[in-house]
Amino acid sequence: MKRCRFLGMGAAVLVFGFVSLVLPAQEGQDPRVEAYQRNFVQAGMSVKLQVLQDASQEESVNMGPLYQQAVDFLINNSFLLENDTTAGDIAIFAVRLIGDQGYKPARYSVWELFSMYKNTNFRVASMNTLGGIAEGDEKLIQAMNNWLDRRNSIYRTGQTVDQQVVRSCVNNLGELGNPDSFSPIFTTMVLRYSDAVTRAARQALARLDGDYTEHLIQVIKNGSIQERHTALVIGLESEEVSGEDQRGRVAAAALEAALDLDTTQAENYRKLQEMRFTAARVLTELEWSASSDEAVEHLNRTISEYDRGDATLSNLLEAVALLGTMGTKEAAVRLTSYLELLNSYVENGEQYNAQLVLAIIRNLGILGDQAAYNDLLYATYLDYPSSVKKAAREAIDSIQW
Repeated sequence: MKRCRFLGMGAAVLVFGFVSLVLPAQEGQDPRVEAYQRNFVQAGMSVKLQVLQDASQEESVNMGPLYQQAVDFLINNSFLLENDTTAGDIAIFAVRLIGDQGYKPARYSVWELFSMYKNTNFRVASMNTLGGIAEGDEKLIQAMNNWLDRRNSIYRTGQTVDQQVVRSCVNNLGELGNPDSFSPIFTTMVLRYSDAVTRAARQALARLDGDYTEHLIQVIKNGSIQERHTALVIGLESEEVSGEDQRGRVAAAALEAALDLDTTQAENYRKLQEMRFTAARVLTELEWSASSDEAVEHLNRTISEYDRGDATLSNLLEAVALLGTMGTKEAAVRLTSYLELLNSYVENGEQYNAQLVLAIIRNLGILGDQAAYNDLLYATYLDYPSSVKKAAREAIDSIQW
């Protein structure tokens, strides 16, 4: 009799449904392996464990088929795992031996028993084994990713999860190095499990294959607000994102994402605002000229926030400075319209901030665009302090004709 099990990853394997089984002899298989397999079939539970222990001493022999036989035996007799402590010992011992042997043909059996048996020590041992034998198996790694995703979803709702197994999972996904694991591991890090889990997740992320910067950018584009915010912070702190181009790409993605998102939740609003302010400072420092449209919108948002008391003058000055690094006519036109507004305040006797006016004028001078000429010239006629008028004349001299 045969039966088919679904491994939760689009793949099925055929498992013989006997109470105990001997795997068909493989061509060229060592006769000693077959002898141990037959003894395993005939033995009672305690002796089965002894058979595995004895086999593990045969250092010159590949006993992988025997260890897989032991795992498959437990899959087909899973009821034993509920009450028989020896069965649990066999499970842990067998998967560890499969890992020690590096016996890849047993990887699906290990995963199936992992899905059935919830014992912490067994599951940690299974993850450690899979970290050594699942390399290159996209479907199995995706199954591990999906398992971690589900644990994260459960933990997010406030329920308890086995953090020892979660930690082992992220460690071994990092060891396997598949870039598709970045998202679930990153979520694990952001969810603030124990310090040990968070640290393991962060270390695992750095070991994954692929472009680390691009992985972070994808989180910034597609993650939750908390994940996007954390990806920006990590990107700007990480040694793996040290080049100007890498930092610029991360900051530019963060500014765009923060402008595109909207929320009514106060904490999330503050995180998006902080993303914008942080990204603006980095892009200004780098003189990043590829985000002109975003820089204009960032200034518009910051002006509104400043007017209602949700942003500081420092935030507003930084938004002005960002436009000054763009080198585009759009940036010059937007700063010019802002200067025109402040000129009207002075003309009508309304209050204005001289530091802000100076910042706008100096950045128009940096841009040197003809669009600013009229309003810069008009500023020299108004009742501004001499420092402002002097800056306006210098900005006019910087215009490229």
